[in-house]
Amino acid sequence: MEDEVLIVDGYNLIHKHNKIKNIYKDNCEYGRYKLVELLSDYAGYSKKVIIVVFDAYRTSRENRTMKTFSNVNVVFTKKDETADSYIERFVSSGIENTSNITVVTDDNLISVLATGRGCHHLSANMFIQNMKMTANKNKSIIRNDDFKNRNTLESCIDEATRKILEQSRRN
Repeated sequence: MEDEVLIVDGYNLIHKHNKIKNIYKDNCEYGRYKLVELLSDYAGYSKKVIIVVFDAYRTSRENRTMKTFSNVNVVFTKKDETADSYIERFVSSGIENTSNITVVTDDNLISVLATGRGCHHLSANMFIQNMKMTANKNKSIIRNDDFKNRNTLESCIDEATRKILEQSRRN
């Protein structure tokens, strides 16, 4: 089975996520870091391959850079290249099975192109909701597993001793 891939327009997501947007306003680099950290948590829960694209459209960066932080692939585009154009090339690159790719963007043209190529599409707001639901669901599962597997006195004693203690408690 092929891995599910999520390709995210990083700045779209930053500007729709209230907490990260405020961090980004104060410190751009730290805002990007916090987004990648959030996506890393989501990747851990969802088991999806995540690519987040930050454009360098108005910078002088001559080369595209790709790095992996935690379990998130981070792309910084080169000068005069937008995240949208990178995502467009990615979904149009001749990948045979695009049904396992989800594009997270608020750009209507890119969403139409992606769905036309067989990819799924989520708006930034829908993806934020999806991340929150996934995190809450998994935290609940973890809490329930911790509760079931906790070490208690009752789990450490044999049945005869448990009956004696129960009898003593009732008297």
